[in-house]
Amino acid sequence: MRFTVSSREQHWGNRFFSTKAQVLSLLAWHRTGMDISRLDFALPDACVTGKAATLASPPAFSLSHPEAGWIRLAIEHPDADFPPVMMSKVFSPLAPLWAWSLALAWGMEPASCRIDEEGSAVYLIAKAGTEGRLSFTLVRTQYGCRNEPERLLQALTWEVQAETVRALLPLLPIGVGSCFIDEQGRRARLVHRNRRRWVLCWEDGRLSEGDCFYQDHRPVRRWPVAEGPVFDEAALDAIDRRRLAFMRLGVSPYGVVCPCCGYPCMDDDPADIYACDICDWPVWTLLCDKDFPETDPLEILKARTLFLQHGDCHAQEPKSAQEANVLRHLRAPQRMAMAQMVMAEWDDWLANPDLDHTPEPVWMRMSR
Repeated sequence: MRFTVSSREQHWGNRFFSTKAQVLSLLAWHRTGMDISRLDFALPDACVTGKAATLASPPAFSLSHPEAGWIRLAIEHPDADFPPVMMSKVFSPLAPLWAWSLALAWGMEPASCRIDEEGSAVYLIAKAGTEGRLSFTLVRTQYGCRNEPERLLQALTWEVQAETVRALLPLLPIGVGSCFIDEQGRRARLVHRNRRRWVLCWEDGRLSEGDCFYQDHRPVRRWPVAEGPVFDEAALDAIDRRRLAFMRLGVSPYGVVCPCCGYPCMDDDPADIYACDICDWPVWTLLCDKDFPETDPLEILKARTLFLQHGDCHAQEPKSAQEANVLRHLRAPQRMAMAQMVMAEWDDWLANPDLDHTPEPVWMRMSR
């Protein structure tokens, strides 16, 4: 696949990149927001790729300068006639395309990006192909009337070596150390990245960990910026330093490190991930994109204070009979002694990490 923006081009392999000024002019035209709501990690129902015309080689794409409120994306191939995609500034398509490109470079397929036109929509879809290749599909659909589904108009499909796409990752301007600003003007610096889960350090010194594209069923809107907060790992409190160390080592099978106590969740089945084995904080919320009060930074700070006081995230006095039963189990002398033992073993493990030999979880010791 190759992209052209104008006659002034810089060639790299079989791809073309515009000059910095041209990229900035296109991004400035879409400065109204970074809406990635049309980026998805599931294949759209309206796109029946089995009806797509298969191309032996990738098509060429050319992107025009904005004129009269439109950007024209032309698709050229000797064996296909796909009308140009007319991208309107009303729908701001460049940010979804940018995020889609990042997702593919990070190996997060299947991923699709929707570009709205007048009366129709175009989907760019990528999924795993055959023998280490990526399968791309370009689909145009016609909007359905009222509750009717979209109707497939035309589709093209082709394959590209996955390593060719992955090789673009070092050229993409997002990595550890990159800075962002959100809709409230708050700045953050990326300090760790595990595929689509990011750890950000914010101006107030707190760390946040979560999906880089979606939060609470809504797209995350963040703009890359040149400057952000200085990240001083030594200034973090002990729990955040421990938490970040476990994240970087990737010791948890699903990348879940409790934000309350800072120790990893070692369940190897996501269906088993519910509460932290040590402090009982609801770590399952880290794997869910719904809105939970437990994920609020103030709630986490409150839970940490309680953990430092008596070893779990709950208040000293139970609020109900059900919670009293939970606390009776959590604060049983034998369990508390085992939790202390596990924490001490994890602290020793951090001094000499060995991913093949990790401390046995509390629940496993209690089951013997």
